[in-house]
This record gives sequence, structure tokens and C-alpha cells, in this order.
Amino acid sequence: MNVPKVCVIDYGIGNVSSVIASFDRIGIQCSPLDNPKDLKGASHVVLPGVGAFGSAMNRLEEFGWVSAIREHANNGNAVLGICLGMQLLAEASCEGIFPALHLTKYCQGNSTVSGSSSDTDGPVTGLGLISGTVKSLKDIGYGGRLPHIGWNTVRVTRDGTLFAGLPDELEMYFVHSYGLEVCPLTIATTSCAGEFSAAIQSGNIFGTQFHPEKSSKYGLGLLRNFVNWS
Repeated sequence: MNVPKVCVIDYGIGNVSSVIASFDRIGIQCSPLDNPKDLKGASHVVLPGVGAFGSAMNRLEEFGWVSAIREHANNGNAVLGICLGMQLLAEASCEGIFPALHLTKYCQGNSTVSGSSSDTDGPVTGLGLISGTVKSLKDIGYGGRLPHIGWNTVRVTRDGTLFAGLPDELEMYFVHSYGLEVCPLTIATTSCAGEFSAAIQSGNIFGTQFHPEKSSKYGLGLLRNFVNWS
């Protein structure tokens, strides 16, 4: 049996140390990666993220991570995006791009619009590993305060690797103002004055809008399930 090699991408934006500590708690050796060339030796890769979508994509591009991550994923290896990291997996994001008069044209409804990460009048292009455009929670029907911070109920809506052996409803920790609508890739949702994707899966590509590394025993269980995927 092959022993998985789990790595966390360290591009200067994300809770790298917290994620590594969580894997350590479940007995999984995990290493930070700060060089895209080292990604080829990994079987399971975590992409964390905190902050703005555009800034994060710029850093990924600047340090050569975009093509490396895409190649890793296209070769069938596992990728887990956490919080902003999940959003970066998408085709594009509307975060911080438009004045209010542009929102209806580009970022409301179900259309997906692509642009380069340097655009000032269009969505920022993401990694494109999953379909969809990241939008403000307000634009996908969320009626609560922004940012959405704290513990909230996650409801598993489709069988999948990440939630194997976990309850159908469980509490996870969130910190975000943007997200993905419920779509065919959604495997779990959260409802808080509106519903959005809490977790997604597309083959070997996984994402959680919540922070499993901050979500106690269920978060640790989810990370263990991710490592068990092959």
C-alpha cells in the first residue's frame, strides 16, 4: 500500500501552520511546500487561503503555482481547497472587482464570466479546476451579516469521501464574505438566511468553505477522509 504524501502549499496567504498541526493531530505527516517544483512528489495537496481572491491569484501566478497545481490535479492527484483556497479552485471570482452598477451584469444570476487576474472591469480568473464563479454571499441570497463568521450547521447533501463516517449534520467554523452557489458539485450546504455551498467535490478535487483545521473533531475527521482518498 502506498503511503500518501500530504503537503500544504505555502504561498504566503493561508493558515499553513494550523493546517499542518491538524494533520499532525491525526497522525499524518504533512509538509509545507514553498516551491512549485516540489509538488510533483505529493499525492495529496492542500491549498489554504485567507484574504482577497485577486491578491491570492496574483501570488500563485507570481511564484509559478498556477500551472503546477493544474498539472497536479490533471494527473489525478488529490487537491483540497480550504476557505479562500476552495474559491480559488473556481473559474472566476467577482470579489473586489466591480462598482455596484457592474454587479448585475457580471456577478448576479447563473452566468460565468472569465477574465484575467489583472482585469479591473471583469471577474478575476481562478484555477478553473471546478466550474462556477465566486460571488458575494449577498448576491447568492445570504441575508445575514458579513462577514459570515463562526460556527454553523453543515448539511451533507451527497455521499462523498470527505464526510464518510461523519454525521449528516455537523457544526463547522466559517470566516468569509464570498462563496459558491449550490450546484451539481455541492456535497454539503450551509443555510444561514440563505443557502450556499459548504463543500464541493469534482473527482479528485475537493473544497470546503469552512475551516476543518478550526472545526474540532469533525474537521479532523474530514482531513483524515481526504488523506484516505486514492
